[in-house]
Amino acid sequence: MKFISKLAAGVVAAALAGQASAATITINITGATSFRSAVNAALLAQFTGKTGFGYRYVGTDFPGASQAVFTGVLVAAGDTYVVRTSFSGSGSGMAAIQAGTNQSFIPAAAATATTDAAAQGYASTFDSVPAKFAFSDVYPGTAGVSATGLVEANSGNPVAVGGFKFMTNFGGPALNITSQNFRAFANNPGLSQDFFDGSGNSTPVYLIGRDNGSGTRLTVLAETGYGVGNAISQKYGSSITGAVTTNNYAITGLADVPAGTGNFTSATARVNRATAAGNGGYNSGGDVVKTLAADYSNVTVTGAQATTGTVIALGYAGTADAATAANYGRAPVECKYNGATYSDTAVYSGVYTLWCYEHFYSKGAVTTAESLWLNGTNQFLSKFELNLGTAGLPFGSMNVSRSDDGAVVGP
Repeated sequence: MKFISKLAAGVVAAALAGQASAATITINITGATSFRSAVNAALLAQFTGKTGFGYRYVGTDFPGASQAVFTGVLVAAGDTYVVRTSFSGSGSGMAAIQAGTNQSFIPAAAATATTDAAAQGYASTFDSVPAKFAFSDVYPGTAGVSATGLVEANSGNPVAVGGFKFMTNFGGPALNITSQNFRAFANNPGLSQDFFDGSGNSTPVYLIGRDNGSGTRLTVLAETGYGVGNAISQKYGSSITGAVTTNNYAITGLADVPAGTGNFTSATARVNRATAAGNGGYNSGGDVVKTLAADYSNVTVTGAQATTGTVIALGYAGTADAATAANYGRAPVECKYNGATYSDTAVYSGVYTLWCYEHFYSKGAVTTAESLWLNGTNQFLSKFELNLGTAGLPFGSMNVSRSDDGAVVGP
């Protein structure tokens, strides 16, 4: 009996010791919005079925959610991992982890749902804390962020390749956007369709795009040679009729993005201001696509190159956001870039060059606990590559490379 009692006591002590050694590891991620669909899918795949699994997200569109939280036990040690996302843009995200600026995250305690119906629509309180990790479509220098202390968490390598597309509004022309004509147009709104295609059509063209912390925007400005630090002139949808998913959705007003700080909710989506009028833009590529998915046959344009009547809106977005065009009743029209149509093969081979490396930066070294979440079979990076979908291409599949954002693409 004494032996059995001692044995039982030993088992209990070992169990208690195991419980005491288990920890909660919180990982906060910010940065690029262009790969949020792949990140969300990868995290859901990584956590589903694990002990203590739960998640929540803001809004009703899980692939497009910019804020989410996932929790569960991922490793044999019994540690609980809480992974939270708050995507704000590549440049904004890198600057935030570099400076330790607080970001808005869903509290871990909210991650109680195990189905999409229960997980969606979180709109309660948020934690305001710094992030350690950031996705980025560009290198730090392109965004004007110091690279000191920033580490590529994938063993020093990018995690993927991201493609981008130019698009015009529903019913618009399939233009060929070139490095040359974009440089002439980016800060010169109202140029005619004829300038882009020689058609003789005098319909004015206006730029719809991202805010100045966006990696998508920085990639476009670098690749076209316009210059990442130069101001551009962009409009936003200031008035609409109909609903975005229907066949009667129309933009009836376009205005310069106002100068100032912070953001506001426009008729179509959230817009971020910048110091100069027109230099701000939409918070995500999905919002750009949503604004392009409309009729533009009766528009009142205010601000730079004001006019009334039929106009053309030209925008740009990552491939995952561009793919959402199929969700709308009035889908935007894809354009060529330097004479090439986007395809995976065209990117792999160097024919289509409007692409970036997708980086995953850590502020400081990746800890052992973070590495257990990040690396290895069935862990985050492997799930991320398996769930890239329309967001991007595997880094290791490229037949060409470039040394920097907008640099020459070669073998």
